[in-house]
Amino acid sequence: MIAPQVLPPDWAALGERFGLADTGSAIVKLAGEARAVADQSKAASHLDRGLRVGPVPASRAGEWGQAMRMGFGRDDPRWAQQSAGLCGLPGWQLFAVYEDDDIVATGSLRIDGTVGHLFGGATLPPARNRGAQSALIAARAAAATEAGCAWVIAEAVAEKPGQHNPSLHNQLRAGLTARYQRQNWIWRGSAVPA
Repeated sequence: MIAPQVLPPDWAALGERFGLADTGSAIVKLAGEARAVADQSKAASHLDRGLRVGPVPASRAGEWGQAMRMGFGRDDPRWAQQSAGLCGLPGWQLFAVYEDDDIVATGSLRIDGTVGHLFGGATLPPARNRGAQSALIAARAAAATEAGCAWVIAEAVAEKPGQHNPSLHNQLRAGLTARYQRQNWIWRGSAVPA
C-alpha cells in the first residue's frame, strides 16, 4: 500500500514490469486533532447496558488477541498470537469492551511522538451494533490526548458502491476526516525489484 501522493509518475509501468496488480480494494486514511476527536467521540459514543470499556491487562492479552482474530474473521491462530504480542510493547496500549468478564471487542493505540494510531478495532458478532467501537474510539482518543498526542490517525476499508462499512462511519462520526484513499496492490509476478 502506497499513499497516492507519493506514487511515482510511471507507477503503471513499474507495476506491469514487476507484476504488481490492483486488488480492487482500497484503504481510507483518516486523521483528526486528538483533543477534538476525544471530545466528539465521547459525545457520540453510547455503550449498551452491560458493556464497559477499559484497558487490557497483560494477563488477558491472549484472550484479547483471540477476540481480535475472531472479530476480523481470521482462521489462522498465529494471527491471535501476533496481535496479543502487542501487549507491553513500548508505545502500545490495548483496550477492550467487556460484557460481564468476557472481551467482546478490541482496539489498540500506538503512540509515536505526537501521533496516536487507532488500530485493531474488531467486535465479535453478538456484540455488534451496541456501541463498542464508538466507545473504543473515545477511550483511545482520550488516552492519546492524555499522552500528549496532537493528532490521531486511523484506517478503514473503503466502501464500494452498494457497500456500507460501519468502521469507516464510526470513525467519521467520531470526528476523524478522510485524508486520502490508497489502493491495495498484490505482487503476482516472479520479477524481484533490483
